[in-house]
Amino acid sequence: MDLTNLIAITGLAVISLEVITGISGNIFILYVISFQSCKRLDKSACDKIIVALAISSVCHVCILTINILSELHIPGIYMSLYVAYAVTLLTVYSANSCIWLTAVLCFYYFIRITTFSSNIFTWFKTKINKIITWMIFMSQIMSTFSSSLSLIQLVQPINSTRNHTAISSNMTSGAQGNKTINIAFLINCFPILIMMVTTSTTVVFLSLHCFRLRRSMGTLVSVNVAAYGGVVRTMISSLVFYGIFYTAMFTYSLGIFKSESLEYWIMSILLFSFTTVQSIFLISGTPKLKNAWEQMLFCVKGKISLRS
Repeated sequence: MDLTNLIAITGLAVISLEVITGISGNIFILYVISFQSCKRLDKSACDKIIVALAISSVCHVCILTINILSELHIPGIYMSLYVAYAVTLLTVYSANSCIWLTAVLCFYYFIRITTFSSNIFTWFKTKINKIITWMIFMSQIMSTFSSSLSLIQLVQPINSTRNHTAISSNMTSGAQGNKTINIAFLINCFPILIMMVTTSTTVVFLSLHCFRLRRSMGTLVSVNVAAYGGVVRTMISSLVFYGIFYTAMFTYSLGIFKSESLEYWIMSILLFSFTTVQSIFLISGTPKLKNAWEQMLFCVKGKISLRS
């Protein structure tokens, strides 16, 4: 077995593990929220965002799986323009949907945690459940719009002598294509900006709140502060990870790495880690998901102890 085949087998093994883990984690999230929603008439705003985010994440990893399997086994399929366009649109849309929904989640936490003196933010706080529903809808509109812009630069003749993958075809050719990419990139930077502003503001507010508690009571023991601290850590981790993810996705889309090279597999593994990492962030940063996960592990540990 030569080095290229060894790298390919290792890369596929790691990616398969990431796909299984990511889908399983998001199914767990959907199950917990759906089970708890059966006990009450409606979902909370946070539950709605997390459900939408979990579904988008699963769709994204499934589309990536189809893309890489097609590239490896039937690369000629992307010689069909309509197939390349369709898979590209779905790939970019699912990724954009995840980042917009994460921005909505950060905005929700920002509104719930922070105390405001401004009337408009106070109004947001009282109407947050209704506002979040519309924000989820608008996030999908923006995802569709930015994905369509990213697709426009592919609508040009493709060299029939070269194979193209769905997300690496001709990303930088043509002045109009570059202009379209820049517009799409700027639109996709907007949710990152929302995450940066809401996260930094929330961190500052919690830090000041903890400082006031220390001065007034001499202690930081507070259930709410501890829970919000976990939420803030999730917001910060998501922001950093999205920056890494989008850098990797943009680099991969340039097509600068030869197919099945070591760099190609490293980028692919990083892209496929998205669903797994995001599910970990959601479970560790959401108290009821974290509690459900710990209870499941406790039950599994108990059953193993009984059998042994």
